[in-house]
Amino acid sequence: RRRVDRSVVIGDQSGEDVPAGPFGGGGEGVSAGDLLRACPSVGGWVLESNGSCGGVAGAAVGSNEGPGGGEFYSDNFAQTTGFGGNHQEVTIGGLAKVPGMRSMLVTAFDPSTTNPNDWRAGGVRTSSSATGTVTRFFDLFDKCDSSGWECAVGRSKELTFGKVNGLGDLVVLCDAAPVEVGDRVWFDANANGQQDAGEADIAGVTVTVEIDADDNGTIDTTTQATTNAQGRWVVSSDTRPGGERAGFGAADDYGIADLKPGARVVVVAPTSLTYAGGTVVLTTADAAGAGVDSDAARDTGRTTSFVIAGPGVDDHTWDVGYTPYVAPPPTTTSTTSSTTTTAPPPTSADPTTTTPAVPDASSRVPPTPSTVAPTTPPSSVAVSAATSAAPTTGADPITAGAGASNSAGLSQLPRTGAGVLSATVIALALVLAGSVLVGAASGRRRRRL
Repeated sequence: RRRVDRSVVIGDQSGEDVPAGPFGGGGEGVSAGDLLRACPSVGGWVLESNGSCGGVAGAAVGSNEGPGGGEFYSDNFAQTTGFGGNHQEVTIGGLAKVPGMRSMLVTAFDPSTTNPNDWRAGGVRTSSSATGTVTRFFDLFDKCDSSGWECAVGRSKELTFGKVNGLGDLVVLCDAAPVEVGDRVWFDANANGQQDAGEADIAGVTVTVEIDADDNGTIDTTTQATTNAQGRWVVSSDTRPGGERAGFGAADDYGIADLKPGARVVVVAPTSLTYAGGTVVLTTADAAGAGVDSDAARDTGRTTSFVIAGPGVDDHTWDVGYTPYVAPPPTTTSTTSSTTTTAPPPTSADPTTTTPAVPDASSRVPPTPSTVAPTTPPSSVAVSAATSAAPTTGADPITAGAGASNSAGLSQLPRTGAGVLSATVIALALVLAGSVLVGAASGRRRRRL
């Protein structure tokens, strides 16, 4: 017994204990089950009558085969006259109904509705809950299987139960509920990484989704979706026709088989794009919680990877925000260079290397005659004083010489080799000792001799 849109469908089974007949064993039985419908009423349920239930007429009104003279569901053999025409009830009790679907499944012998030669078969019929008609059928075994009749070359019989209730109950095994991944692309006007009230959607952005179906480190599928006018995007494993699924637009991508429970996914967005006539770049990632912030890294546009949790578990939390591009300030680099110049040391032979300070003529005070005893000729005293006597501060050593005047002293100095050699030796000694000034002065003085 199964409920159909708050109705009850009852299946009657027979023949379960009837052995197979001479064409399939020790005997032949016919199940001849029936399929009836009951509809809700005040305080309970009301069984169909003359093919009508709950004010809705079925497929076999007035057939004289059910309560009140008719049946809601058509459950006869492929033909009602001739061979097999006596099989007015072919259902054998197995029922299955998926909530929300306007059809039901029922097991039957000889399930074909178009081929009266398809007998001693067993399979499934699909009946409409809206009209009671059979919309589809499928054979699970045929007369070859049940009795060895009309077997194709190379095929052997299986000796199934034939018409004697050769099938049990039906259990619906549904495909796993589809999963979806997606969400929104928006303009982050204040660049805070969060979706604030009034911030605009961005349409026409292509988002790439990389799917590792087995979570083994290999990308198996790469697909794309484009945001709609509301900035929304989605990819889905749903394979139903577009009219039977809830989508966001034609640019979405459906039927992605690898998008399944256990698959690892990464969403990739452009790192920059043109929006409202200007360049925008990705905003700060992970600034707040899932579903309200931006998830794409600014440098790569990639989100962190995540795993699809289970059938029907959609993940609409992968948002991407963009903010105006701001050029970085120019970078100034200071370079300091220095130049070192090494000058050769001055020599006594070059009097122009250092210019010593010459005392003012007014400060030149000649010594008294008693300071130098003229025990030798004046010319000898003058040379000795000029070459060996250390001048006092402010004194001009050139003027030293027995109280004679500058002009007289100079006129009396002999130009001998000994005097020049003595002056040169003293000048070199002073240079080596660091007294460049005195040495240069000595060299200049000798040049005046």
